Amino acid sequence: WLPPSTDGGSKVTGYIVELKEIDKEEEEKKAKRRLLLSEAEEEKEPESDESWKKAKDTEIRGTKFVVTDLKEGGLYQFRVRAVNSAGVGDPGLVSELIEVKDRTIPPEMDLDASVKEKIVVHAGATIRIIAYVSGKPAPQITWCRDDAEVPKEAVVETTGISNSLVIKNCRRQHQGMYTLSAKNEGGERKKAVIVEVLDVPGPVGLPFVGENLTTDSCKLTWYSPEDDGGSAITR
Repeated sequence: WLPPSTDGGSKVTGYIVELKEIDKEEEEKKAKRRLLLSEAEEEKEPESDESWKKAKDTEIRGTKFVVTDLKEGGLYQFRVRAVNSAGVGDPGLVSELIEVKDRTIPPEMDLDASVKEKIVVHAGATIRIIAYVSGKPAPQITWCRDDAEVPKEAVVETTGISNSLVIKNCRRQHQGMYTLSAKNEGGERKKAVIVEVLDVPGPVGLPFVGENLTTDSCKLTWYSPEDDGGSAITR
């Protein structure tokens, strides 16, 4: 707020902030009456100082103040009085109706330093994807792999600041693109990590053919395995 245009001949020493809690149901009834009645017909209810309470028992220095201990979802009005050596002045303009709401902060998400856009592990090791998620209200967290559900072996671990997906004793079928989504009223954020699992090659393909049989040799022919284990077949 701004200081008063006149100080009454004595320096302003401080301010008193007052608040009034508004009954929502009563306010809705008043709003409906205002729609039905003209401004001339509307009866102005006398303002009672008894409904106003001090936001702080002592004088406030400066022209800013944070009011605490308000009820979430409550409706309030505020006004300010200036104080000098002669006493407390009349209140200034009454604020508009203010509804107390929790501030919305869109989700923020950062992958742990141990996690890159691609993770390569060997079969039998542990896949661990750690992300730090924040937002207000607390975001709803979901994991998916290749736009479907994560493997049943996956365990999601949540702490106050982090969310992680863990698969112990992983196998080739656990690889894919894992996506973490965080969503709240402020928006949605996603992070994707490609997981590659290396293993020994799978069985060679069919047909397996033996030709040019002799008493001490034969020629064998086969197809490369369908699964190379994540690395090119060298021999």
